[in-house]
Amino acid sequence: LLIEFESVTTMPYDLSWYIEKRVMMIYLTGHITTEELYEMTDETRVLLEQGEGKVHALVDYSQAESIPRSLSTLVNEIKREKDPKQGITILIMPKTNKMMQFVANIMMQVIGLEFRQVQTMDEALNTLRRVDPTLETVV
Repeated sequence: LLIEFESVTTMPYDLSWYIEKRVMMIYLTGHITTEELYEMTDETRVLLEQGEGKVHALVDYSQAESIPRSLSTLVNEIKREKDPKQGITILIMPKTNKMMQFVANIMMQVIGLEFRQVQTMDEALNTLRRVDPTLETVV
């Protein structure tokens, strides 16, 4: 008896619209490599181009186990001029992973994105409503 298993590779992130053309939702899981972070950044740029008005991002790190720690490499590759459509990025991170919080905070500052860090999705949505009152009725 021979059983074949299909190899399925899943990305350690899932990127979609939380609110069509206004708010991106990014879920990070497991161990994220530098290459995967570059791919994700490219995909966010595509969504940003499709967006209308200010486009915000919710990034859920709660299931991520690690992110690249080589900040100089990341910053050199990801650094770009801020798109006028780019709104706020809200990082959802539990306080339990101090190293990941530190690396994410430094990366966001160096890249030059406006960001906030919260612990839960509820906090993220409340922050989003405060930052962009035009979303109050849909968030």
